[in-house]
Amino acid sequence: MNAFVKVGMDVRFEAAAGEKLLDLQEMVDEGVRRAYLDPDNKLRASLQADPAGKRINTKDNTPAAVLWSWCADRRWR
Repeated sequence: MNAFVKVGMDVRFEAAAGEKLLDLQEMVDEGVRRAYLDPDNKLRASLQADPAGKRINTKDNTPAAVLWSWCADRRWR
């Protein structure tokens, strides 16, 4: 799973009350996990935990490959 993220210069990430603040990788992985575990999802989870080793399917396509860049906007996309 590849995620292309553009982060605005004024973006600030905050955790919900009582929750741990996630870094960008953790946020994307959680979104990917929720999407692939959704019962209505028709896509096949096929990411291997260790492609050079045992080749065990993660079942939720995490960890995602996150490619991010800064953008002039005040938000993130």
